[in-house]
Amino acid sequence: MKRRIQNLEQSSTVMDERIERSIQYMEQHYMDKVSIEQLAEAAGGMPPVAFSRLFRSETGLTPVEYLSNVRMNRAKQILNKKNSRVKEVAATVGFRSEFYFSRMFQRMAPIGL
Repeated sequence: MKRRIQNLEQSSTVMDERIERSIQYMEQHYMDKVSIEQLAEAAGGMPPVAFSRLFRSETGLTPVEYLSNVRMNRAKQILNKKNSRVKEVAATVGFRSEFYFSRMFQRMAPIGL
């Protein structure tokens, strides 16, 4: 029983290395079009379905949700530093449509921003 508790403690504090690599890839390439296949490859060549399952079990989010969060956090940083146009910020953080970016930003960003 003690071994099982230790394993549970380790799994809650240490993220799978493959997922860490895919997160690092997202943080470096958030401005590009990023596919699940690219993320699975960055994770060590995993099959995309297995990667998506593992990613969600490790982070609580799908890879697409996580990437959207990375992009929105970067957008907030840009908007806090300078007066930018929505279209420019959207393109900078990897959104092809300023309208989709605006919709996503309104859902994810606090109202006071």
